[in-house]
Amino acid sequence: MEAELQPLLDQYEKVTALGGRKLMVRNDYLPKREGLTVLGPVQVRVPKVRDRSGSDGYRESKASWLGVIQDLQARGLKAPPHLAIGDGALGFWVAWEAAWPQTCRQRCRVHKTANVLNELIHSGQGPSGPP
Repeated sequence: MEAELQPLLDQYEKVTALGGRKLMVRNDYLPKREGLTVLGPVQVRVPKVRDRSGSDGYRESKASWLGVIQDLQARGLKAPPHLAIGDGALGFWVAWEAAWPQTCRQRCRVHKTANVLNELIHSGQGPSGPP
């Protein structure tokens, strides 16, 4: 899996956002799992890769979140929620305001903390690789 992943990472190595952050990053591994082969079971460690480009532009858009809200309503959600907690994606807040303006909104503390830590000097943070 490492050999399959490396060409993708190499392809996007120099692609960065305006702030200089890489848009395609490797984030450790997914939990180990067992894969069954013709030779028997094999422990597999799948690398985690995150595409931070938002290239499709849809999944965080107002239209995408309105689709989620409409799906909730179609499944029986009649009353508006009292509180919406989101990660800071603008489409999320705009969609909730359009659908349920009376719903209170709160920024997710985990995402807010992660965003602040991401702006700190990385050498001051602990190691993040596999053990």
